[in-house]
Amino acid sequence: MSAEETRSFAAFKAKAEDGDRSSQYEVGICYANGSGVERDFSKAVLWWRKAAEQGDGSAQSNLANCYRSGIGVKKDPAQAIEWYKKAAHQGSRLAQFNLSNCYDRGEGVAKDSAQAIFWCRKAAEQGLAQAQHNLAVYYQTGEGVQKNLSQAYEWYRKAAEQGLAEAQCGLGVCYENGEGAPRDLALAALWYRKSADQGQANAQYSLGVCYSQGKGVDKDFAQAAKWYRKAAEQGLAKAQTNLGVCYAFGYGVTKDEVEAYAYWIIASASDDLAKKKLTIMGSKLAQNEKIAGMKRALELAEEFSGK
Repeated sequence: MSAEETRSFAAFKAKAEDGDRSSQYEVGICYANGSGVERDFSKAVLWWRKAAEQGDGSAQSNLANCYRSGIGVKKDPAQAIEWYKKAAHQGSRLAQFNLSNCYDRGEGVAKDSAQAIFWCRKAAEQGLAQAQHNLAVYYQTGEGVQKNLSQAYEWYRKAAEQGLAEAQCGLGVCYENGEGAPRDLALAALWYRKSADQGQANAQYSLGVCYSQGKGVDKDFAQAAKWYRKAAEQGLAKAQTNLGVCYAFGYGVTKDEVEAYAYWIIASASDDLAKKKLTIMGSKLAQNEKIAGMKRALELAEEFSGK
């Protein structure tokens, strides 16, 4: 740690000991981050509690996080809810978002979709991208609220424009299917790419489909295989299945039926299409080729688990 960090910690500590709640919060941050002092989450909790009891919303939210996760204090979901509520009522958008998630999952409180959506909307209206995304999903699925694809589109767009990968993928779906907005395959591909470039597996798969079918982009099997591979490496079964198809027919890659067989072995654990293709290919390959495919599947599984 730097000398400047040590001096800053000492200055915050002096004010905190005099009862300044903002400084108490900052001392907690220093202990949590190991900035100017040795990292100690139990001491972070101690100082956040002091600030929280004086009404500091950020400290209340952080204290709730600690109770929720059991960091620096014994895990206590009910206590987490109490502190989230205090911070949420003060307008902390992070506390509102976390409180929404707790209500959605029944974590520390009875499951309540109406409350989940209420607090999600509060956070979304304050510009929190994750909350905007969640609110879009509520409207898209009609879970706990009347289904409204136009509203889903609007909230996906707000979150996507802030760079949230999950929302960018969701916005791509809206444009691809014409849900809440006019169908526009070029815009769908554009938003899938933005999301895929951030590593979002479903977007990588969808971008692969765009390239394989020429939806919103020029058909390009090499690009399709590239994006299927990226999603497949993250364990997305449908991408593994499609990459297997690429190898089976030589779409964008050198034809290799053993490699296709290997990908379908991996994907078949959760993808019915892969199971069907595996059966068909299994009847076609020689026994030594099937053995080679099984060995390759084990290699791929080990490779993917290490990523």
